[in-house]
Amino acid sequence: LWALGPWIQDAQKIADRLEREEGVHAAVINPRFIKPLDREMLLENAKHGPIVTFEDHVLPGGFGSAVLETISEAGVDAHVTRIAWPDQFVEHGNSVNVLREANGLGTEAVYQKVRNSLHRAKV
Repeated sequence: LWALGPWIQDAQKIADRLEREEGVHAAVINPRFIKPLDREMLLENAKHGPIVTFEDHVLPGGFGSAVLETISEAGVDAHVTRIAWPDQFVEHGNSVNVLREANGLGTEAVYQKVRNSLHRAKV
C-alpha cells in the first residue's frame, strides 16, 4: 500500500484490518514525495503482490499514474489499484470525511477496493 500524505494513517488501518480479517500481510510504504519516484523499491514491491496507491489528488495524472507508467515501462506485469479523488468538481464546505464518503473514498469503500484488488490479483 503506497500512501501519500493524509492517506498514510488510512493505509495502515487497512493493512491492520487485512492482517486481522484476511490473514494477509500488506506493507505500507510512505514514498514521502512523488518525484523522483523510488523506481527500484516500486519494482521490487510489485514482484510480491498488487500495488495500491493512495493520494489526496485527482486520479488522472497523479501519483498512481506515475506508478503505472513506471511499472509499464519496466515491462513488469503487476496489478495496480489507484485510490484518489475523481476528476470532477467536488463540493466544498463539508468535512473531509463527508466528502470522501460522497466520492467513494470512505473508510469501508476504500477497504473493499483494496480487498477486491488483492483477490483479483490472485486470479
